[in-house]
Amino acid sequence: MLFVIILSLFPVNNSQLSKLRLACLYTGCLKKWIRAAILDVFSTEPLPVDSLLWKHPQVTVTPHVAAVTMPHQVAEVIAENLHNYANDRPLNYLIDWNKGY
Repeated sequence: MLFVIILSLFPVNNSQLSKLRLACLYTGCLKKWIRAAILDVFSTEPLPVDSLLWKHPQVTVTPHVAAVTMPHQVAEVIAENLHNYANDRPLNYLIDWNKGY
């Protein structure tokens, strides 16, 4: 079994192409076969609120934001949001805490 061989496995799931079995991942974390996991993409999004992964100390859930980041694009977004903030305009790309992402 792969999890037994790789005792310090640290999966990072940031792609729709990744077929990760969440129940297996959870069990692997419980048994300490997996040191930690960062998860960004799920078959059901957002991840259901009753998922055990939300509270597992070895699992970090991100709001499906993984992407290749270009510094000039980030700078443009920050500059635009600073301008909007200074002019009492709505900010772009805010997190909707009610949706969970």
